[in-house]
Amino acid sequence: MTPVLQRLAPAHAAAYRQLMLQAYTLHPEAFTSTAAERAALPLGWWEARLAQGDAPGELVIGAFVDGQLAGVAGLAFEAREKTRHKATLYGMYVPAAARQRGLGRQLVEAVLAQARARPGVRQVQLTVSEGNAAAQALYRRCGFVPFGTEPMAVSVAGGFVAKVHMAATLQQEQDPPRIATTCLRPLPPEHFASYREAAIANYAEQNLRAGRVTPEQALPQAQADFALLLPQGLATPDHFFLEILATENGPLAGWLWWAIEDRGSSRSAFVYDLMILPPARRRGHAKAALKALEAVVQAHGRDRIGLHVFGFNRGAQALYAALGYGVTGLNMAKQLCA
Repeated sequence: MTPVLQRLAPAHAAAYRQLMLQAYTLHPEAFTSTAAERAALPLGWWEARLAQGDAPGELVIGAFVDGQLAGVAGLAFEAREKTRHKATLYGMYVPAAARQRGLGRQLVEAVLAQARARPGVRQVQLTVSEGNAAAQALYRRCGFVPFGTEPMAVSVAGGFVAKVHMAATLQQEQDPPRIATTCLRPLPPEHFASYREAAIANYAEQNLRAGRVTPEQALPQAQADFALLLPQGLATPDHFFLEILATENGPLAGWLWWAIEDRGSSRSAFVYDLMILPPARRRGHAKAALKALEAVVQAHGRDRIGLHVFGFNRGAQALYAALGYGVTGLNMAKQLCA
């Protein structure tokens, strides 16, 4: 049955309370509050959180399946003058029995839609437990980008859990359209750690979506894959890393990692990673970066570029096909003109 998403009202307080107490109990590492703390609060507290109004301080979106509450996500707005442009996504939870239906993404997108509808809100932030690759992958698909990690953020069972801070910048309808002016520059060594973190998260997301790993396996497998591909870091010969900039000396748009193929008679180059950060997507950066790469590859005496793309990634396949790449087994390749 198609889920129904709606803003929760005080009448939903009992069902909302029950679902969140389950979340606090089963996943204590994911929430700052404990089940005992929240269970001690009167029902009126939960009703107040769901109070109606045109400009509430917070609201909660619920996903209903067969009339039952099957997932929730909250949004809190800042009241102070200097921070009114920000909102916080909180209390995101879909129980195990309701997962694998796309409810998580629908909830996040519904929350972002509520944020866009509030005048002046330009950014939504959240925190997610370090190591929760499935949640981080979901948020990345919805446009969130990590900007820092808070160590020892939550104390759980005598230990500590770090929290990754992520943010999504909202594109408002009143914003003027921005035309991509893509620039490439060598990746500075001091930026390699940021690239590595983003690449591993991207590997984890891709492998999850391809069904290659379970959520628990995603992050360790991605770390192992990266270490296998690049055991020596930036010092690896014939591997080239570029930062993709939106404009010269402008904001970072993504990364490009490619290498010379020197196996037997191969005259190829191979693209290991082409990552465009969510806020910079759909602005032509990937296309511009690949076109620029062609000239660089030819200058190195190579006449072919290969790359890998998952079957589910229709958008990337369409981009590569439009640039002249053809499918060769699991990979795609382009023969360059002399």
